[in-house]
Order: sequence, then C-alpha cells, then structure tokens
Amino acid sequence: MKQEQIILLRGVMPSGKNSIPKMAVLRQHLEEAGFEAVRTYIQSGNILLRSDLSKQALSQRIHDLIFEKYGADLAVLVFFPEEIQAWIDALPFSPELDPSRVFFTMTMEHPEAERRQALAEKTWGEAELHLTEQCAYIHAPVTYKNSKLTNNALERHLGVTCTTRNLNTLRRILALASQED
Repeated sequence: MKQEQIILLRGVMPSGKNSIPKMAVLRQHLEEAGFEAVRTYIQSGNILLRSDLSKQALSQRIHDLIFEKYGADLAVLVFFPEEIQAWIDALPFSPELDPSRVFFTMTMEHPEAERRQALAEKTWGEAELHLTEQCAYIHAPVTYKNSKLTNNALERHLGVTCTTRNLNTLRRILALASQED
C-alpha cells in the first residue's frame, strides 16, 4: 500500500556541486520514475510523494535518481508525516518563540546514546539544544548559521547524517502532506 512520505535532501544547492537547478524538473523525474502525488516545497530539497517502498529503499532509489540525473551525491532522509508531526507536538520550547528561529535537525539513523549525552552536556551560548533519539531541537535566537549548532556541527558531534529545517518549513510541508491530491 502506498503511503505519504516526506523526503528531505541534505545539502541541496541551486547551483554548484550538489545542485538541483529546478525542483519542478526533479518532480517530473520522480513522476517518470513511477512515484505518485509528487510535490516539492521551495528549492531546499523538500519532497512529498506516495510510495510503497521502505524508507531505506526509497532513500536509495531517490539518491540514485538524483545522482544519475544531476551528478549530485546527496543524502536523502525519509520520514512519515506522523513522525514529523510528533516532533512538532513534542517541541520543548515555548510556542511563543519565533518559528523561524526554531530548528529541527533530523538524523538519518539513531546516534549512539553516549554521543547524544556528550552533546547534551555542552553549552551553546544563546542557543538552546534538546535532543531525542532522532531529532535535535534548536532555538537560535539570533542567527542559526552563526550559532555553534549548525547541521555540520551536529553531524560531527553525533556521527550521523542530519538535515535541518525550521519550524515554519516543517509546518508548511505537513500542510502539503494533508492536502488532497
């Protein structure tokens, strides 16, 4: 049975090494590959589609398609809408915070407990960090890219592939997921 799945590409760029120039063209390639109800949201690599593949098989298939069509070697993280909704529902920060300053860093696999614990014990200046098995919640009150809690830093500390989206983006992706085809 085909299920709605959310695909988050890690490190996609509009030009350069990991470029996918137009999400509309990628959407067409995915439809030609047999995926149904394919939608994309903004240029940063957010895809929604219906598939009967496992998360791992879907990740590999989309990775291979992107590499074949664009030469981009991108990590492809796959989640069910219910997983992302559960992370939003469990948000450890005040709902009054600016949603553009609240970030979710989702991992491709579960990091080791020792690595999560070591990361949780660090201090991050003005930024706040809360960790779960597969999602790091970050509140970066000034700027995310200048905080010490960037996607690359979390990958280094946790030893797993991650991708980051802010709360606004995740809410919009979930809104697309709930729309009828």
